[in-house]
Amino acid sequence: MKDRSFKHRLFGSDNFDKSALTRQAHRDVQHDHSRRMSQLASGETRELDTLVSTAEQRDATKQELRDKTRDDFQRATDRRAGPARRR
Repeated sequence: MKDRSFKHRLFGSDNFDKSALTRQAHRDVQHDHSRRMSQLASGETRELDTLVSTAEQRDATKQELRDKTRDDFQRATDRRAGPARRR
């Protein structure tokens, strides 16, 4: 229950606890900092995952194109005659 008695500052001391207020402010700042760092880390992880998947897709597309180009070149340069040429 809250003490509702009024003490004028000239006639006594208040119940203000500077160290408790400082500790609570420090805890609040630490909690806020850790929450922000966690959000930044998860955002960074999400962006890196997107970057890696995009790079993997691009590499797969390049590999398919290289394979197709190589196969087309091999077919075009096959100089065997007649039925031996067919695969």
